[in-house]
Amino acid sequence: MVAKRFVLVLSTILLNLPLFAFAEHAPPSTISQSRLAIYRAAGADTTQEAKLIELTREFEAAVTPKARSLVKLLQEMRSLSRQADPDPQMVLKKQDEINRINSEMSLARITLTLQMRHVLTAEQRKKLIQLIEQNSANDLHPNSDRLAEPAQ
Repeated sequence: MVAKRFVLVLSTILLNLPLFAFAEHAPPSTISQSRLAIYRAAGADTTQEAKLIELTREFEAAVTPKARSLVKLLQEMRSLSRQADPDPQMVLKKQDEINRINSEMSLARITLTLQMRHVLTAEQRKKLIQLIEQNSANDLHPNSDRLAEPAQ
């Protein structure tokens, strides 16, 4: 039960990072209508939205097995750390594996973010950046709950 909860929490965090890495407030994990709001506000049409959803599903299919492997490796590392005198080579090898998978997942997240932006036109991307910047400013002032409109 604890392991399943850990996998769920870790997967949620890992799947939500791609857009947050670029300060976008739309986690990619199963993009819902509300999650597409920033793209709609940037001017994305239904065809573009469908492509964004498709890219997200492809990302999830590629990253989910890696996230599961990462959870397993972290559990193994935890087990090693509980040993009084763990084999240093084993610990370092395990950490190398963890680092490799983290790196692969980070690259996948950034690639997804870039692909999602590429779906938009140049003008829509500019508008998206304006929205991101305004929403980042709104994060500093938590009284604003709605999506900021781009400056005119």
